Amino acid sequence: HPRTEAERETLRIYRENPARFGHDPEDPLARPLWDVAMAHLEELASEVRADGCELIVACFPTHLQVRRAMAGLAESEERFRRLFDEAPIASTVWEKRDEGLVCVGFNRAAGELTGGMATKLVGRTVDELFADQPEVLSFVREALHVTHSLQRELEVRSPADGKLRRIEIKLSPIGERMLLGHLNDVTGLRAAEDRVRRAAQFESLILATTANLMGLPLEHLDQGIERVLELTCEFLGADLARVGIFDERAGHMTVIHQWCGEASRVRFDAGELEARTFPWETARLAQGEEIVIRRLDDFPEEDRAGRQ
Repeated sequence: HPRTEAERETLRIYRENPARFGHDPEDPLARPLWDVAMAHLEELASEVRADGCELIVACFPTHLQVRRAMAGLAESEERFRRLFDEAPIASTVWEKRDEGLVCVGFNRAAGELTGGMATKLVGRTVDELFADQPEVLSFVREALHVTHSLQRELEVRSPADGKLRRIEIKLSPIGERMLLGHLNDVTGLRAAEDRVRRAAQFESLILATTANLMGLPLEHLDQGIERVLELTCEFLGADLARVGIFDERAGHMTVIHQWCGEASRVRFDAGELEARTFPWETARLAQGEEIVIRRLDDFPEEDRAGRQ
């Protein structure tokens, strides 16, 4: 309700060019406030002095800025939530509570990593989830008392199939009560690296074996064969190797060469081993089958001599 020419000019500029007063009426966030303010401007102006018009104009952008800030914050939060959910690296969020460090969220990649079992992690503490994995618990507790990110590669039991997998874990603090965890399953990568390493070792074994036997005088052949057995044991991680001649009709096997490491508690002199002492092995060898024993459980119950 301007009373002077200056006041009328101010109101005219305000209506024609509101951007000069800190907001744009075409902004969808500002439009409702703009309409309400313009509808009641005459009524409000009549209840205050002429300088009250300046008060209204000054307050109006302040409310708008608050709404814009709140809307921008909500938009930013949604954007970061979407980025978190769509990130290709499996991620989990943990919160420090009275009962311990509790899982409060995870993204899509974490769901895939756990075979869809990530939902069962939410609401549970690390002590519940990794009670039988002290290395994991120790690492998490260490991360709670530092202000920087920690990274470690650990064997973690998968909640999907219960198998141990090599997981590269990075834990980053968020404030004083939150932890962000990034998980990368490197089981396949480590297996591939191990296969490459074993292939290189096997190639070295073949080269060393060839170099050891080529041009060896006959009188040194026995020592050369035992050296090959030693190299083979080093490659396999074994501490006993034998070369024998199996005679099914005679019922015995003659050990002609052997190598025994210092750690081995099984020592036999080279010579004849009665086949009846090892009936299970004898039967397999008579059929031309390969025998592979990696654990004591691989021996059948009837082969007590083999277990001993």
